[in-house]
Amino acid sequence: MQRQTNSYGQLLPDQVDRISSLFDAHLNLLADVRELYRDRAVLEREYAVKLKQLAKKAREKKNKSGLSLVVGDNPTKACTESMNQQNTLNHAYSEILLSMSNSAQDHINLADALSSQITESLKVVERRNDDYKKKVPMSRKMIPMHTDDIFSKCSSITRF
Repeated sequence: MQRQTNSYGQLLPDQVDRISSLFDAHLNLLADVRELYRDRAVLEREYAVKLKQLAKKAREKKNKSGLSLVVGDNPTKACTESMNQQNTLNHAYSEILLSMSNSAQDHINLADALSSQITESLKVVERRNDDYKKKVPMSRKMIPMHTDDIFSKCSSITRF
């Protein structure tokens, strides 16, 4: 009868490759999420720029037409700037333009927050996990030796 001389480390099923492939899938997902938020931040900035341009264009158009919005093209009496400011239609239109400008700034703030808080944080986590993954092959080689050493010590203790 032949005695097998397999070491304990060789008898254990090796799960490192499976765990490594799962870890790779998680890293890829993390990279995809980071890219998704980076792209969203770009879109938020583009939208904010276009919204600011639209508000600026509307403000210029409002300033050109100025008093004609309040009293019409052929006023029957002289109109002052204070009358223009008291006009509710003029005030409502100014509020709409202000709201558009504020909304554009909110989108810029959101894009900055996405970039600095989420995208950069995910990048740090991704880098740290990638560094950890690079260390795994070194420790993978050491595990069977340590396992065999511990197993041989335990075997020698149980023989007595």
